[in-house]
Amino acid sequence: MFFDAVKEDHTFENKLLEAALLQRRLLELRFDFGKMEPRPLEERRKGLFGRETVFPETYSRLLQELEAKRVELERLRSEKGYPRGLYWWNIPWEDLIPILLQNLTLPEEEDEPDESGWRRAYGLVRMEGREDRDLLCLRVQGYWQGKLSTSKSTYERELSSYTKAERRRMEEEYESRKNNKALTHMAFANNVGVHSIDTGMDYNTAVDYYSSAEYLSNRMREAENYSQSLYTLVETKALSVSAHGKRYGAVDAVAEYHVDGEGRLDYMAMLDFARIAASGEAPEEQGSLLEHKDAAVLCALWLSRRDEVRSVPVRLLGRELNRCAASYEEALIQAQMITCLAGKLEGE
Repeated sequence: MFFDAVKEDHTFENKLLEAALLQRRLLELRFDFGKMEPRPLEERRKGLFGRETVFPETYSRLLQELEAKRVELERLRSEKGYPRGLYWWNIPWEDLIPILLQNLTLPEEEDEPDESGWRRAYGLVRMEGREDRDLLCLRVQGYWQGKLSTSKSTYERELSSYTKAERRRMEEEYESRKNNKALTHMAFANNVGVHSIDTGMDYNTAVDYYSSAEYLSNRMREAENYSQSLYTLVETKALSVSAHGKRYGAVDAVAEYHVDGEGRLDYMAMLDFARIAASGEAPEEQGSLLEHKDAAVLCALWLSRRDEVRSVPVRLLGRELNRCAASYEEALIQAQMITCLAGKLEGE
C-alpha cells in the first residue's frame, strides 16, 4: 500500500519531536508534576459580573509557536507525499489539554465522600514484576466515614482547575465513550443476554438493556456525578461532624515495563488497573476515578519522570511518529503519551 511505502524522513520526524517538546512545555505550565494535579488558573473580572481565565504570557507565546509548527508540518506532509488523515500532532491543543489533565491528575485525598460514603487517596508506586521487569501500580487507600451531621451557609462558588469550555469538552468526551461502549456491545454481542446485578432483571438482548429505564437512569446519574467531580463548591460554613469509620487498601496494576542497562525502554505492556492486592473491607464500587483514566497515559507520565529511563523508542507507543492514526481515540492516546515523553523519544 502507498501508506506503507512512504520512506522515513528524518527532517519531518525532527519537526514532530519539536512539536512534542512544545506540547510538553505547555503541559508543564498547566500541570504540577510534583503534586500530580493541575495548576490553578488565575481569573480577572470581565464586565460587571463576568470573569475570564488569564493565561501566562509564556503560555500564549508557546501556543502560537505550536500553531506555527503545525502549519509547517502540514506543509511538509504535503511536500513529502504523506497521506491526509488524523495525526497525533494535528489534534488541537485546546481539545487535548483537558483530557491530558484528567488522565494525569491523582488527588492526594478526595475532599468529599462519594455516593457510597467513601473517600480515597491515590498514588503511583513501583513494584517488582515478573522476571526482571518493573511493575507500575496505583495504590488506593479508602476511608468510610459513616453518617455525617453538618450545617452549612448558603453561599457557594465553584472552584476548578479547568475552564468552563474545558469542562464541557470533558463531559462530551465522557458521553462519547459511553455511547461507543454501548454501540460496540449492541453491534457485536446483541444476542447475549444482560443480567442486572442491581435489580435482578434479565434482558434478552443488549438493545433491550440499553433502552431500558434502568440503564437510562443509571446513565444520567453517572453523568451528573462525573460533571460534579470536575469542580469543587467552596462555601462559607459552620460544620460539626459525628461519624464512625472503616478503612481499606488496594493495589491496582497499571503497566509492566523494562529498562535495559543503557537506560533504554525495551518493553512496555498495559495492565489496565487489574487489582492484585487488597486489605480491609473494600467497598463494592471502587469509585469513579479509574473509569476516567487511561493506563497508557499514566505510564507515560511515570516513565517521563524516572531518571533511569533515558530513551523510549517510538515503536513502543504502537505507531511511528509520522504515521496517521486508525481512529481519533488512537490519535488522542498517542498525543498524550508523546507529550508526556517528549525529550526522551527516539525514532527507529
